[in-house]
Amino acid sequence: MTDTTQQDDWEVILDILAQRPGRFIYTQIALCYPTADDSTTTRDGIITTLKSGLERLSASFPWVAGQVIQDMTGVPEGSTGVFKIKPYKPTPLLFIKNLAADDPSFPTYAEMKEAGFPMRMFKEEVVCPRGTLKEGFSDPSLAGVDPALLIQVNIVQGGLILSVCAEHHVVDATGHGIIMDLLDKACHATPFTPDELSAVNLDRTNIIPLLPMDKFDPSVLRPKPPITLSPAPSPPASASPPTPNPSLTWHHLHFPPTSLDSLKSLASTNLPATTPYITTDDALTAFIFQRILASRLHRLPPDTPTTLIRAVNVRPYFPVIPALYPGMIINSTLTTFPLADGAAAPLSALAAPLREAVQKETSTLARDTSTFATLLSISKDKTLGGAASFDADKNVMLSSWTKMGCYELDFALGLGKPEAVRRPSFESPFGGVVYFLPMDGEGGIDVVAAVRGDEGEVLRGDEEVKRLAREVV
Repeated sequence: MTDTTQQDDWEVILDILAQRPGRFIYTQIALCYPTADDSTTTRDGIITTLKSGLERLSASFPWVAGQVIQDMTGVPEGSTGVFKIKPYKPTPLLFIKNLAADDPSFPTYAEMKEAGFPMRMFKEEVVCPRGTLKEGFSDPSLAGVDPALLIQVNIVQGGLILSVCAEHHVVDATGHGIIMDLLDKACHATPFTPDELSAVNLDRTNIIPLLPMDKFDPSVLRPKPPITLSPAPSPPASASPPTPNPSLTWHHLHFPPTSLDSLKSLASTNLPATTPYITTDDALTAFIFQRILASRLHRLPPDTPTTLIRAVNVRPYFPVIPALYPGMIINSTLTTFPLADGAAAPLSALAAPLREAVQKETSTLARDTSTFATLLSISKDKTLGGAASFDADKNVMLSSWTKMGCYELDFALGLGKPEAVRRPSFESPFGGVVYFLPMDGEGGIDVVAAVRGDEGEVLRGDEEVKRLAREVV
């Protein structure tokens, strides 16, 4: 079903990387604000501010109020069609849910804060109008439609949870942050700059440079062999193996700034000449990957190839793409180690190849992204790569949102800046999925990982993890 209340006939053909059917998911971000005044007048003022902001946002960027469609009109047999944004509503839908009045079981804001805002308290079917997965939860009003952007205000006793949900064909994590920044400006009635108006409305059809056929070599996309460490370290001594438990759970850790500094220092020790430096994100990525590998030693052979699939914003690799461009401009680096090697190696031995895979002097991301875009452009069936080929039993898929400035967003609601920013929980279809949440105002980072129950038990007893992080339960 397609809503026709808005009769405009515009359309936005999405980026070539967004033409994969597997992107039909939603990314959700929940921002938590305390409220000193729970009166109806205050709530009405908040809703009015958000509605006005959404109107200003839509006036300058109409596509945010649109819907994603898979256009199969006139496509040849075997084609996956063309993904587009078409008109839907005048502004993105704003849902209001009064959990304080309608759900006595939902925790108060004070209870959430005392517990550290654990992910388990942010169930997507409660705080969001649409689930992560297409086949998952959806508000009945959204049946048969995939809006580009959805907002839900959740009123809790003593606070407010603002959920911003974006369709993943439309924006990647960087783009999600850009749209939230623009909504914040709109709520403040701050005019958009010419650069914002240009970049956010930029034509998406040829945004990534394609390769001429005489330079197109899809073989460069083949996975690289595992990195062997010489001499190979001995696997760490293990305690009694946990009881097998394949059921998935979200493991939530908080790393304070002091721990992040320690990790960066440790990962920067004895770097090869090809790696001039390590970032905090590199160090934390290497650490989380290593501890997940260690949690699997009890059930997988030590020589099992294990791959870290790290999502990377590739805007900086293409001068023609503005930093403010919001579309689907991510690729992934794949770094593989034998299981036991990765679990026992010095942290710098893992962090160095992660850095080399993304630093411009040594990275092949620009070439690989243009190659993959070219491959998609000549393929009728664009069901290539992605989660369908992800072996969750062995590998890890990691997305870092640490650079999103969510802790600076107040949306002119009169509530100050958010005290916590969380990714609502969902029933992940596979383990090994990791999110780094936006860096908080003190420089700390929360990490959430979908892991097997037995892996979570190992992580809970992991002395390295306990030394550096606090589990948020």
